[in-house]
Amino acid sequence: MRQDMTRSEAERALGLPERYGMADVRRAFKGRAQRYHPDNARRNGFSETFAQQKMTEEIGRAHV
Repeated sequence: MRQDMTRSEAERALGLPERYGMADVRRAFKGRAQRYHPDNARRNGFSETFAQQKMTEEIGRAHV
């Protein structure tokens, strides 16, 4: 598995608190994935291209 981010960078990208559990990680990941998913882009105020780019960059890299 290739890792582009350190664990602390992934935690920061997902907006996790200092102390967190696996449920917090799942909730944060799911929230980001829904926010930046291209199908929800227009509803969340993003262009589909921007949403796809963010989904690939942030969510893909933060998946640990």
